[in-house]
Amino acid sequence: MAKFATFKPDGFVFRLYDETIYGLRLLPVYGEAPSPSEENPNPARPIVNWAQNPDIPDEAIAITEQQWTEIFNAPHSWRYEAGALQPYEPPATADDVNRERARRITAGKTIDGIAVTGRDEDARNMTNLALAAQLRLGQGDATTLTTFRDGSNTDHDLTPPQVLALWQASAEYVSALYAASWAIKAMDPLPVDVTADGFWPS
Repeated sequence: MAKFATFKPDGFVFRLYDETIYGLRLLPVYGEAPSPSEENPNPARPIVNWAQNPDIPDEAIAITEQQWTEIFNAPHSWRYEAGALQPYEPPATADDVNRERARRITAGKTIDGIAVTGRDEDARNMTNLALAAQLRLGQGDATTLTTFRDGSNTDHDLTPPQVLALWQASAEYVSALYAASWAIKAMDPLPVDVTADGFWPS
């Protein structure tokens, strides 16, 4: 059975129609049945015309089964504009930028072969190790090794200067992500895809 939809002035769906529920869009108009005969004792009334089903408006647009299902489940997934039904992806928002920034911070980056991730507990651990490294350096100790397990579960034995360098590079990366997110949110309009790598530091 065919499916149809009407749309609001903004192009989003107003109402969906399914011939299974509302009946055929074009309903048969029957004429008078011919007189019975010996060959055809119960003649059927012939279809002489077709009439618009009043339950399916003239302006309703035919849509596919897939489009009907997607619009039913997500009314803003398709939009009717310029005489055609088009898939619709809502414009990005500042919240989308924030989510992408948070995702990249959590994922972290590889610094000098060490995978540094940015979950809250990872950041706290990195900061604590940096503080300990500063204390050692303040005491003239630049050689005591600290074992740092990175985001890929690989252990790295680092001297105090190496710990501080790793912490600083990680902090600079997070700062760069924040700066990139502010630059994106300043764009008008926002890019369609705020997750594109070109907008963010590598």
